[in-house]
Amino acid sequence: MPFFTKKIFPPVRMGKRVIVTAHGNTLRAIMKHLEGISDEAIADIDLPQAKPIVYRYSTRGWKRLTGELKSGRPLR
Repeated sequence: MPFFTKKIFPPVRMGKRVIVTAHGNTLRAIMKHLEGISDEAIADIDLPQAKPIVYRYSTRGWKRLTGELKSGRPLR
């Protein structure tokens, strides 16, 4: 989250669009933070491959606009 906070969030806050590509575990960590997903629930999230997940930031917080997440396959 330090990298996200220092490098990704500032341009987003200024209204710029940012693309983040990373390993699934890194993306899950970011999603956990943005959506307030519990430790238990995030372990079951299966991210789609090659399909974007789009978020919008406002002063009220983050909202996922696109991207269906599948649950049920434990990553443990």
